[in-house]
Amino acid sequence: MWAARAVGRLVPGPELYILLDSAPDVLLQRKRELPRQMLASQRMEYSRLMADVERGAVVDASAGIDEVVTSAEGEILSYMEQRTAARLNV
Repeated sequence: MWAARAVGRLVPGPELYILLDSAPDVLLQRKRELPRQMLASQRMEYSRLMADVERGAVVDASAGIDEVVTSAEGEILSYMEQRTAARLNV
């Protein structure tokens, strides 16, 4: 474990965090690995984590895969546009 922590300090963190969020009922339809209450609790914790992230986006993952991918791509492109504008002082 110490080696993983050491390497983790050397590797830069992500520039953008994307949370694929979905209601517990939708998750239960897709995967039945955890009870509904646990899924709701985990969803709340992930939402709290995202509130503390400087560069984060939440994508509604309850839609079909094509819509989710399009939304995630939009968030990435928006971040890249903002980053480029800031670098170029535009």
